[in-house]
Amino acid sequence: MVDAKSSRWGSKPKTAMQLRFERVLELLGVPQREFVKLPGVTPQNLYSAYRREKVGEAHIARLRELASLKGLEGLTIDWLETGLGEEPRLSGREVAVAGILDPRSALRSQPVGQVRPSSLESRYVRFDPLEGYTDEPTHPVDILSSLLRQNAALLSPAVRVFTNATDVMRGEIEKGDLVFVDTSIREVTGDGVYAYKIGGIPQMRRIQVRGKGVLRFRGTHAYEDSLELSGAELADLEIGGRVIGSIGSRNF
Repeated sequence: MVDAKSSRWGSKPKTAMQLRFERVLELLGVPQREFVKLPGVTPQNLYSAYRREKVGEAHIARLRELASLKGLEGLTIDWLETGLGEEPRLSGREVAVAGILDPRSALRSQPVGQVRPSSLESRYVRFDPLEGYTDEPTHPVDILSSLLRQNAALLSPAVRVFTNATDVMRGEIEKGDLVFVDTSIREVTGDGVYAYKIGGIPQMRRIQVRGKGVLRFRGTHAYEDSLELSGAELADLEIGGRVIGSIGSRNF
């Protein structure tokens, strides 16, 4: 039997469920401080689960996803909540990429390029910045692999990232979200969200093909007028790449 220890949440002793929960995170190799950053999980609701000794739906969903990807077998709600049954065990099998992509993203990813070398086995994946699309200092960004869905598109060497500085795409991509851009696409290949520059000014909007040589640029604001350009008006258009995904700022 494991004795209850002092909790990092305060002076109250750890519950039996908390000790079992932390044991699972230990087997998965996921620190608690990183687990609480996953979608649907917060320090507050995890603390509440410990006190009630009842696993939340988001908690078990994240644990099952990670267990499947890490090869952890025998994980059950009964064992987590009451200790009934045997302790989960590692099978020695680990699937490539763990993860949860931010569910608010309304963007569909499309297969592109080749997967970054060794990125599937790494705990973190490094992304270079999309130069010229932010006023902040540009530097590589390391993303916890558990935040990346099983999605080869995001792991393409052609993918760059930048932090969205506007609310033009609110509802799809929020201000402060990290945006993934496939830079192998340098022209409008069809309707989609693109990072682009007009007159050297970086922007991000949904671009729709309205006809031969006519493009419509639009955000998600009801009050924002759509902009249509054609012919010589498109001479200054520079496509930085097609947006293939985003992660909420609270998750990275």
